[in-house]
Order: sequence, then structure tokens, then C-alpha cells
Amino acid sequence: MDMDAQTVLIVIIVGVVAGWLAVVLTGSDLTRYLAAGVAGAFVGKILLITTQLGLPIDNALVVQIVSAGMGAFIMIAATRVFLGA
Repeated sequence: MDMDAQTVLIVIIVGVVAGWLAVVLTGSDLTRYLAAGVAGAFVGKILLITTQLGLPIDNALVVQIVSAGMGAFIMIAATRVFLGA
């Protein structure tokens, strides 16, 4: 798995934005959703890398943003389900 500094930075930024968006939409705990967003962004990125699934997008930067966003939203949804938040 090869994640350079740009990829890590994008994943963190997308995770924070996804977490913040979850707080805005639900009015819930900021810290929990920011952490879930960042963790989920890494999970989404790692899942796409390990399963070797590709997104049909030609721009590598957009692929990084989309994969991190998908993982962040999955993680936030899982947090809401399992923690009842």
C-alpha cells in the first residue's frame, strides 16, 4: 500500500469535512464525528487499495477524494448505528 503525503493530506481533509458535515446535519457531538470521519476516510482508502477496486474516474486526485469520502460516510453511518448517536 503506497500512500504519499498528498494522499494522506487529502484523506484527512475529506474526513474532517465529512465529520463536520455529519455534525451540521445531525447536530451531534463534534469530536466523535470528526474522529469517525477521518478514520473512515482512511478505511475507505485502504479498502479500495486492498480490494483493488477501481473507480471509473480518470483524475487521480478526484479518485482519492471520492474514495476517502465514501469511507468517511460509511464510518460515520456505522458510528451512528453502533453507538446510537
